[in-house]
Amino acid sequence: MIRNKIIRIAICISGIVCMILGIRMIIGGPMEYIKQREQVEWPEINAVIVDVSSRVERSGSVKHSRSTTYYDFIIEYEVAGKVYTNESRSHTKIRQVGDSITVKYDPNAPETFTTALAPSIMEMLLLMAFGAIFSTIGFFVSGAFALIQKWRRRGMPEEKEELPPEEYVDPKTVADERTTRFPRSMQRLLFVVASLVIIFVSIKFFPGKQSVTTDQFQSAAESKGYVTVDTTEKRRQDWRVGSMLEEAVSVDNGTVRIDFCVMDTRPSAQQLYYSMNLPITDGKVKESSGSLHELYSVETDSVYVAKIRVTDTIIYVWTPIEQKENVVDFLDSIGYWKD
Repeated sequence: MIRNKIIRIAICISGIVCMILGIRMIIGGPMEYIKQREQVEWPEINAVIVDVSSRVERSGSVKHSRSTTYYDFIIEYEVAGKVYTNESRSHTKIRQVGDSITVKYDPNAPETFTTALAPSIMEMLLLMAFGAIFSTIGFFVSGAFALIQKWRRRGMPEEKEELPPEEYVDPKTVADERTTRFPRSMQRLLFVVASLVIIFVSIKFFPGKQSVTTDQFQSAAESKGYVTVDTTEKRRQDWRVGSMLEEAVSVDNGTVRIDFCVMDTRPSAQQLYYSMNLPITDGKVKESSGSLHELYSVETDSVYVAKIRVTDTIIYVWTPIEQKENVVDFLDSIGYWKD
């Protein structure tokens, strides 16, 4: 009884939140359009991206979860000899450090800017349409519709409910249904238990590829005789990825180079992996792909180069062919090699 009451209250609250969100979207659409119309005369200027970070936002239910990657830029632009630094958030298209984007700024307050270069009626209509959908759903789910119906029927005589005539139920039939229902319940229970056992065994003995931390990478590298150094700032500048690269340590003894990088999200690691061009293209190519682990390498008679991604981490390798076996043994020891 208490559980059902709690569920009803939770549904009611979610409906109210949904309705409020929808109303805000309906009102916000025209207000944003009016704001963009007021910014039509603002002058345009090229702003330079000086830093980039990414974040993943999830929406929907647990079973039907959707994720969207947003990129936040730190930009700089100059007006009348003065440099202004601002943050431009929630872009869906990735950019690199050093790229330019066009913005508009308020001539009376140059620190105020916008990336909306022209008013968009379509955005306003879409925002209002989604707001109408959310508010309608919230109106019914919150119980507001039922409350209004109840208020309208106030003072009206209640209709008498007519029950259908009782039917005779054979006790033998009820007993037969219970006997057949029991095995079905047992089958469902056994199916659930078997599924849980299979999931546990698969996670325990076949966990798949898992990324390592910078400390684990350094410890493993030192055990193989390599010396590591922090190269976070250098790799951020060389690869123009900004703060999307959270940490980087490297092995570079003059002959072997191994860069280990931790990105802020898995999508940013995938973007870096796909954008990396190996310095050698002609040779024996090895390639494997997957959602958690990707590897691409090129081998010649003198050099071996590779790029590897495991979840949100990237490894770049450059080594003389004589040292390849040692490097592969090291990569295998941390779980990044794949035959």
